[in-house]
Amino acid sequence: VEEAEALAASLGDSTNWRNTSEKFSELFAKWQDVQKHSARIEKSVADELWGRFSKARSTFNTQHRKWVAARDAARNSAREAKQNIIAQAEELKNSTDWAGTSRQFNNLMDQWKAAGRVGRRSEDDALWKRFREAADTFFDARQADRNRLNDSEKENLAAKEALLAKAEALVPVADVKAAKAARAALGKIQDE
Repeated sequence: VEEAEALAASLGDSTNWRNTSEKFSELFAKWQDVQKHSARIEKSVADELWGRFSKARSTFNTQHRKWVAARDAARNSAREAKQNIIAQAEELKNSTDWAGTSRQFNNLMDQWKAAGRVGRRSEDDALWKRFREAADTFFDARQADRNRLNDSEKENLAAKEALLAKAEALVPVADVKAAKAARAALGKIQDE
């Protein structure tokens, strides 16, 4: 009875509910063993001790049910939040506003981390996979656009370097007549 009461009194936020449940089960098994194999005690004393033991078990069961309800509520809230985040990510995945949508995806990632766990690892992993698929669709498209721009910039750079070589070939200018021709050629190069 004293062990059961001590366990009931120690319940709190850091309680390992599984271990405590096992300890209560062990204590109950000991109670039954003592009741079957030990000398009988007076009924009024036995009833009073059983009342204390039963009260400690009831306290544990009540607190455990509250903890389970709170845990389940937190998991349901996390599940709902993550499903909402996935829906937002799926709406954003085809966006071409690279900078703005990248910030939104970073914000969604922060929300994801803050949402907490939904319980079973397999369910968390399945939700994460759906989120990553949407994010990957966007970021892969963004990278493809960057690659296309880089290729375009490389072509542009090569063309400008060729024009620079043409312009450099115009100097030095030896006389006034050649200067007029060089100036006209340089104007065409600048237009290009």
